[in-house]
Amino acid sequence: MTDQLPLSREVTGACHRPVGVAAVSGVVAAAALTVTALMLAQLGSATRVVVVAAPAPDPVEAVAPPTPAAEPMPSAPAVVTATDAAPARVRCPVPRTDAPRLRPPALPEAVERVMVAPSNAGWVAAWNQDHIYVSTDAGAHFARVLDGPGAVADVGFDCLGTVIAVRGDQVGLRTGSAEVWRPIPGVRLSADDAPHAAIVSGGPEVVVVGLVPTESWAPRVARSSDGGRRWRFHDLDAAWENPVIVGRQYENRRIAFTLPSEDCRDAFQLEVTIGPHGVTTEVGDTWHYVGGRAWGDHLPADARWLDHDLVTTPAGAVARVRGERARTLPIVVEGDAAITDAAHRVWTIVCGRPWIARAQPSGYSCPDGGDTGSDVDADAAP
Repeated sequence: MTDQLPLSREVTGACHRPVGVAAVSGVVAAAALTVTALMLAQLGSATRVVVVAAPAPDPVEAVAPPTPAAEPMPSAPAVVTATDAAPARVRCPVPRTDAPRLRPPALPEAVERVMVAPSNAGWVAAWNQDHIYVSTDAGAHFARVLDGPGAVADVGFDCLGTVIAVRGDQVGLRTGSAEVWRPIPGVRLSADDAPHAAIVSGGPEVVVVGLVPTESWAPRVARSSDGGRRWRFHDLDAAWENPVIVGRQYENRRIAFTLPSEDCRDAFQLEVTIGPHGVTTEVGDTWHYVGGRAWGDHLPADARWLDHDLVTTPAGAVARVRGERARTLPIVVEGDAAITDAAHRVWTIVCGRPWIARAQPSGYSCPDGGDTGSDVDADAAP
C-alpha cells in the first residue's frame, strides 16, 4: 500500500584481482622450478629427464577495497547529508524500569503536555508551544532545553537518551548538553499555519511522522539512524488530519503505531507496522485515541481511553488493560490525558504542571476551575 523510498543507492563495484596476487603466484612457481633443478642435479647428467611445468594456478578473485567516493544522491525526497561521518549502528541499553513515587517540582510556567521515554523511567519531558522542560532523574528536577523558533509540535526520546523535538520546520536533537537542529527534506511539519507532526519514541532511530510535500493530508514517516544526517521515508495511504499517534519504535527497529484517519464514509484507527519486510497497514482497534469509547465485553461499562493501555470510567476509576482484561488501579487521575512510564507511574498535567497520579488527589486548585493546565497562567502552579 505504501512505497518506501531508499536512503541511498548502493554502490557495488566489480570484483578486481588484487595487485599482489599475480606476483605471489610467480614467486611460488619460480621456487618450485628451482627445487626441481636441484633434484635433477643430484640424479646426474646420464639420466634423461623431461621436466613438465605445472599448470598455472587458477586466477584468484578478490574484492578490492572501494575507493572513497561521494555517494550518489537519490531522487526526491532529498537525503540530508552532513560533513561528519555517520555513527556506527548502535544497540539500545537495558531498559530502566525503576523510579521513585515522587512529587514533581513546579515549573517556571504552565505546560500543556507530558511525555515519557518508553524504555527509561528516568526520562520525562513536559512542554507548551514555546518551551520544553526535560528531566533525566525520573522527574525530580527539570531543565529547559531545545529553545528555538517556531511552535513546539511534539517531544520524545530515543532509547539512548536523545531528546527529540519538532518545532517549526526542523527537528531538534539534544544528546547530553549538545544540541543540533536538522531539516527533513520532503516532509511537511505543519499544516494550515499550525504544527502537524508527531514523534515515535523508544527505539534507536529518530522517527518523525509528518505530511507529504503536496497539499495533502497523507502522512509520511521519516526515520534516521545517524542523528538526522540522512533520512528514509515511508508513505501511508491515509488522511491524517489530527496530528496524534499512539505507539513506539522497539529496540529491534520495528515501528508500530496507530493514527486516527478517515475516509468518505467513516473515521477509524489505522494500525501501522514498519519492519524489515516493509509497511503493513490495517484498520483495527489495537490502540485507541484518547477520549474514544473503549469497546470490549470484559472492559468497564462506558469506559473511555485515557492512554494506550489505560481506561477511565464515568465514576473516575482507572484501569489498566492487558489483552481483554482490565485491572483497576488504586490511583486518581486528574486531567484529560495520561501516559504510563516504564516504572508504571501514570503521568498527567494538573493545573499546568506535570503530576504523577496517586491514591489521593493532588489538592491543586486551578484558577479557571478546571483540572487541566492548558489555559492557566504561569503563576497558577502552587
